[in-house]
Amino acid sequence: MGMAYFQKADYPKAISFYDKALKSKIESLPNSRHISVVYCTMGQQTKTDAILKRAEERLGFLPDKHYELTAIQANVGNMSFDEGKPYEAISLYEKSMEACSYNSIGKVYPSLDQHQLAIFYHEKALECHEKSNSSNQLHLVVCFNHIGSAHTEMGEFSKALSFLNKALGIKQKFLPENHSNLPEMYTNVGLVYFYMHECQQANSFYEKAIEIQQKSHFENHPALATTYNNIGCSYRTMKDYPKALSYFEKMFEIQKSSLKPDHPNFVTSYSNIALLYSKMDAYSNAISHCEKENDILKKSLPPNCFQMATFYYNYSLVYLEKKDYSQAMSLSKEALGNLQKSGNES
Repeated sequence: MGMAYFQKADYPKAISFYDKALKSKIESLPNSRHISVVYCTMGQQTKTDAILKRAEERLGFLPDKHYELTAIQANVGNMSFDEGKPYEAISLYEKSMEACSYNSIGKVYPSLDQHQLAIFYHEKALECHEKSNSSNQLHLVVCFNHIGSAHTEMGEFSKALSFLNKALGIKQKFLPENHSNLPEMYTNVGLVYFYMHECQQANSFYEKAIEIQQKSHFENHPALATTYNNIGCSYRTMKDYPKALSYFEKMFEIQKSSLKPDHPNFVTSYSNIALLYSKMDAYSNAISHCEKENDILKKSLPPNCFQMATFYYNYSLVYLEKKDYSQAMSLSKEALGNLQKSGNES
């Protein structure tokens, strides 16, 4: 039950059921790990840390490579990675060197822009699974997915599609067609097609993801917002601005239901919507969204920085579309001034 509520992003209920399992001592160590994952997802790192440390203390009598001990070490590594401590995470993963830890180490290296090393460790994990002769092919999905994602980041799209389609094929074979784990796979494949400028193909995968997400998640789930953003970007590239706008506005509605009005995540939404309105000659709407974006940026950023320079440049494009060249020039100068003061003139 706890896992079911976690999948639905109802984290308080998930914790409630895992707590009941802990108190009844049913698989208490795995449930410690599950609760730690929920708290980590909720951003409550202090509670995550406390639960994992208690679990480690209880595991002191176990051999170094016991599966529960390695699992706890891997979870602590995940927490360190989420806290922006990649090297500390790698050290913890290395203590529990098994297939899941090879994958965990590989997951860290993209944040260090070392995608080839990421592939190396995910391939090591793949070897472990293949040597285990396990009949559970779903274990291979994680490896294929990570390797595909690394090739995507490296711009090797054909290789990326090969691995991502392998992962998707296994999931489609073993899971129901509307399973909540499938949208992530459809999105990953869709992104590769988008990067290859095959937007129609990308959209077909995004639409499959949306169809499942709308049925399996709450209507305001962040994953659905991400997919709306992806398909919106695709339609914008195709210059189908009304359709792109409809998806960006759906994403914006989800954000409004869960975020404060001045949350930095709104910046991208306002920017995307403003650009589309300017392309559709709805300049007053475009300017209104730019001003809202500016209000958030001024509260969250120093006055002279690269992000502000980018904002003024994008804002100038709205006036350029409007053929208000004097205002476009004024904003372009603001952008240049911010860029020079930020020390980033490249």
